[in-house]
Amino acid sequence: MPLMGLRDWAQMARNFYPPPPAFLPKDYPSLTGKVVIVTGGNAGLGVECVKLLVEARAKVYIFARNKTTALKAIEELKLQHNDALVEFIEVDLSDLTTIRPATERFFAQESRLDIVIHNAGVMLTPIGSTSKQGYELQLGTNIIGPFALQKLLTPMMHHTASQLNGEGNNRSRIIWVTSSAHAFAPKHGVDLNDLNDVKRDGWGNYGQSKAANIIMASQWSINHPEEAAKIVSISVDPGNLNTNMQLSITGLTGRILDRLVYDARYGAYALLFAALSPQITTTNNGAYIIPWGRFGRVRGDVAEAAKNEIGAEFYKYLEDETGKYL
Repeated sequence: MPLMGLRDWAQMARNFYPPPPAFLPKDYPSLTGKVVIVTGGNAGLGVECVKLLVEARAKVYIFARNKTTALKAIEELKLQHNDALVEFIEVDLSDLTTIRPATERFFAQESRLDIVIHNAGVMLTPIGSTSKQGYELQLGTNIIGPFALQKLLTPMMHHTASQLNGEGNNRSRIIWVTSSAHAFAPKHGVDLNDLNDVKRDGWGNYGQSKAANIIMASQWSINHPEEAAKIVSISVDPGNLNTNMQLSITGLTGRILDRLVYDARYGAYALLFAALSPQITTTNNGAYIIPWGRFGRVRGDVAEAAKNEIGAEFYKYLEDETGKYL
């Protein structure tokens, strides 16, 4: 892992004690008529995002692997909000063969799409774990699957954004959920010589997948200039949260972090800042948001890779790997 600068370390330390969120539900615009996809919206951070979106009157689609927990989450939401517009579509981001069928089910039900929150992911999976197609599991689930999903969703998002004039141009958003753990990524964020190293330690592979989310926020806009004139693509570190993901961290590190985590709703505030705040426009494509809704600093070599030939080569790798499934 390349050494971080003092400003990087300072930001990581502050993330354990971030200032209060300044963009709260009372500040959200009405989302009546808007359609939002939240991957992994069946639990943890994802379901907290869904709750906030439903309260703002959005129609939300939960894209998730676990049908049982998704339907239970929807049932509980409708008990709290009997007019909630929430649907479930089954998809497994670690299996590329499930992604096109999932989008086809969505397209059969909707003609617009305003916001996509790429929240689903895995963390610190056992060394050697692989996706259905044989990719290191965190790489496959956290970036290859979401890339494929976004590739299929982009045309509908662009069509929707094109119907919005003037002020509406900044309301379509793609949110890539990342982490301060991108600090543990290899040099330049992604190791182009061995992206799929299943023997790399868990933090290294998790960090690589989260750096990849940051790179993708920029590379999506670079590779879609027409769409990026109307759609904001941005990455968000939701913070240190008390979710099932935290259970992956064991030992002394886990015991320490248990004392420094926050309710998942705070992470949702950060994501909804990125998804809804009028402070964010297409001039912020590729930006990085930190808890609980502030512009942050990316590790220097990762920030450079996001916009140079390393990011471009990584984007091409993703296109080549996913093409036959789309």
